Amino acid sequence: MTVEESKSDTSSNASEVVARIVQCLSTLERTSEFSIGGRCQLPILPGLCIKGIGMIPLPITMPIAEQIKKVANPAPFGKGLETIVDEKVRKAWEINADLVSITHPDWLKWLSHLVDEIGESLEFGGKVSAIFYKALLYEEGGHFDFHKDTEKENKMFGTLVIQLPSICTGGRLVTRFKGKENYHDFGASTGQAAFASHFAAHYADVEHGLETVTSGFRFVLTYSLVWDSYGIAPSAEENAAKSEKLANLMLEYSKKSPKDCFGIPLDHEYT
Repeated sequence: MTVEESKSDTSSNASEVVARIVQCLSTLERTSEFSIGGRCQLPILPGLCIKGIGMIPLPITMPIAEQIKKVANPAPFGKGLETIVDEKVRKAWEINADLVSITHPDWLKWLSHLVDEIGESLEFGGKVSAIFYKALLYEEGGHFDFHKDTEKENKMFGTLVIQLPSICTGGRLVTRFKGKENYHDFGASTGQAAFASHFAAHYADVEHGLETVTSGFRFVLTYSLVWDSYGIAPSAEENAAKSEKLANLMLEYSKKSPKDCFGIPLDHEYT
């Protein structure tokens, strides 16, 4: 093979890899992020009612917490085919959905807006709904070891946690996936936790745990994120696989054509 033929063959191989890179980019419909969180534009006074107690003032105080615990149950967790209670793994109080109601007339409208915003940030690429699962009360010592969520609804692919105005310390939600960790403190670092609702949303296949609440009370509403569109529901694993494929293709190109470079023009979408 002549030098010219060798160069031509290398160039052809590199061009083929570039074509595969472009094709791979066309499949990257979603961000590689696996959890997001922050302050949400939900009513500050949601009109939280618990059957057997009535309207619940926020943030939760000791007398109200004691009343809630009378209608709540120790929160269990799944282990294999069993559902068990073990405070070494999980310490919290759960209130069943049929005992909880949010009476603010605009709550569902603003919840829908929040789900849409989460969908835009994580780039779900389809219609998603949030189905209320349970309410949780964490007091001092409350925590939950790392785990993955089980499917609670058909086509559930993620979880949304909304912390209502709360006065507490500790209790950060930690999500982790493929060696990366995200921390969600629900307004603690900005001093806003007691004055507004905050959220965190993550894919169901992401490991997550709640750090120990060191003081006060933390009250949250948990929702299942359900895929209402055609096709396969999004997941952190699916997104990561596409990103890893792109990274491997870029590495392959650099080996086949170490002295060359190429550019792909992109559009910038303003929001």
